[in-house]
Amino acid sequence: MKSNLIMSTRIGGILMLLTLFTTSCVQRINFDIIRGGGQLIINGSITDEVGEQELQLGFTAFSARIPEPVMGATVTIFDDQGNSEQYFEVGRSRPGIYILAGEVVTGEIGRTYFLEIVMADGRTYRSIPEKMPEQPGNIQNLDYNFSVEEVVSDAIIVSEETFINVTLDADFSGEHKEPYFVRWDVEEVYLLTPTDFPDPFGNIPPPCFVYVYTSAGSINLFDGGDRPRVRLEGLQVARQEVDITFLEKHYFTVFQRSITREAHEYWKKVDQLLSNAGTIFDIPPAPIPGNIYNVDDPEEEVLGYFGAASTTLERFRTFRSDIPLQFVLECEYTPNKRRSEYPMRCLDCLSVRNSTHERPDFF
Repeated sequence: MKSNLIMSTRIGGILMLLTLFTTSCVQRINFDIIRGGGQLIINGSITDEVGEQELQLGFTAFSARIPEPVMGATVTIFDDQGNSEQYFEVGRSRPGIYILAGEVVTGEIGRTYFLEIVMADGRTYRSIPEKMPEQPGNIQNLDYNFSVEEVVSDAIIVSEETFINVTLDADFSGEHKEPYFVRWDVEEVYLLTPTDFPDPFGNIPPPCFVYVYTSAGSINLFDGGDRPRVRLEGLQVARQEVDITFLEKHYFTVFQRSITREAHEYWKKVDQLLSNAGTIFDIPPAPIPGNIYNVDDPEEEVLGYFGAASTTLERFRTFRSDIPLQFVLECEYTPNKRRSEYPMRCLDCLSVRNSTHERPDFF
């Protein structure tokens, strides 16, 4: 299972508005940051999920929202029992993504972990150790609906767009020995089948699986510092415009992560500093202390947070028949249509950002 992000990503978006529930503890955080760049940002965590886990490394962009991926770094995780394991770099197909196989170091509730990153130029960064908290409750119902809304572009043109809204119920009504803090992340994966042009050998091009990280634009938090025994209903955790990515099978996975008080405070500070939509890869108007530091230069500002989080998840999928829109089947083969008339994504699906030929286990 892919891990957190995946605030890309995985380098991408949680796209939400500020929402307060009756407990006044659930927040939907938006990021808006003054354009700048060049700062290292680390996005990831170790969880108790089974399977590979991802870490993203990038430099904040100077003008674009998309960060510059960091390649050639050596990333190692350590636990409190003296074990260590090195992440492996995915490479050019997904630059800036590093994978923990979990063959030596695995996420366990009650264990403590920290990360060490050695850049290609020798700079060394570490995270402050974190102890993985237990899960305070479960996702009990994951649902979605569609809405049609007016969208203003360039402050002049108004159009109607269709959105998919993902909601959940979460049950924290059990007894809690300790204060608890929760964060929800959303990951999407959709199928992209390239154009199957006739050929004398009958070759069929392999499909791609494209990752979309709705969790990188904003973050949903719940503060259980007073150990409330509550049940949340209808919490919106994702809102995504319906587009051509819904032409084929499209999965949404919602991760409910039990995080530490320190991690919650970090994202709470982000909320206090940032208001409009943006991404965590843009430089903020003021430093937001995370838990990453330069070993040789503690004064360097490093963005992001590496945490230890116990996790539960739920997912659902949609098909083209579920979507209340009609799209042009741009990758479908049409006789007499020249190759140059097809979009690049139809000719080479790996040209799409965060795409891979590797089929996810759940797909």
